[in-house]
Amino acid sequence: MTPGTGPANTAVGNSETTTEHPSVTVVTIVFNDLEGLQATATTVTEQDYPNIEHLIVDGASTDGTADWLASPDAEHPGRRIISEPDDGIYDAMNKGLRNATGHFIMFLNARDIFVRPDAITNLVGAAKAQGRTWAFGYVDVVNEDDEVVRPLRMGEYTFDRQLWHKERLAHQAVLAPRERLVELGGFDESFKITADFDLSLRLAHKYPPAQLRQVIINYDDTGFSTQHWAQAVWEIRRARDKLFGTSPVGWTVRRLRVMGIISLFWGRGKGKAIAKKLLPEQLFKSVILRRS
Repeated sequence: MTPGTGPANTAVGNSETTTEHPSVTVVTIVFNDLEGLQATATTVTEQDYPNIEHLIVDGASTDGTADWLASPDAEHPGRRIISEPDDGIYDAMNKGLRNATGHFIMFLNARDIFVRPDAITNLVGAAKAQGRTWAFGYVDVVNEDDEVVRPLRMGEYTFDRQLWHKERLAHQAVLAPRERLVELGGFDESFKITADFDLSLRLAHKYPPAQLRQVIINYDDTGFSTQHWAQAVWEIRRARDKLFGTSPVGWTVRRLRVMGIISLFWGRGKGKAIAKKLLPEQLFKSVILRRS
């Protein structure tokens, strides 16, 4: 049976799943983006779901974000704040995972916003109605002017479509049981760009999701993964290898393909630049620089 397409799993072993409104923690990480944080926080407070904790994890911002978080203006029922240095995006997200108290958890980073007030209500409802432990909805990717540049939709969900990245399942629109993410070890911080893809893939491999065919999030298109797409593609491949192991034939073919692209441009003096974009830093140094 293909993972993610079999019978529904039973609910997480937490009595709170049987209540009408199990608690939900929305984790928002931020660093030096006060305007983006305020936009996100506003849409969290506008949610009609009655049992929300909003956990803001600030990386010791210096642009006024930390000052705002310490002021009465940031006070709101259910809002909790952590403001201290961190070791990057996924360290901050893992910190949020460790400190969240909700049964369910969502990761909505600064500048990502809910586009409808019933988003959480509908996600929780979808998980219950479809007998799943977690659920995902759709997102619209927007630019810095809040213009939609790419809608992310998915046909009928299958694990294989997620595995091969034929359609994207955006982590901003995922509602998952905190207990299950902790069980899986949280975000693997060896991934610098796609630890969210890796974690959602491992989650879906064990527990198939409910699908909410509704746009619930506007996702900011100016993030790190968008600017470093080549490394993101490499890490997505590594996440698949991590889950299922590496076939010797597949490993060889993939690396020959990359080396073929580099060799094609090597004589034109562009090979090294292309290699630096396509390969992880450690592999680039050990293979390409040694060759030079």
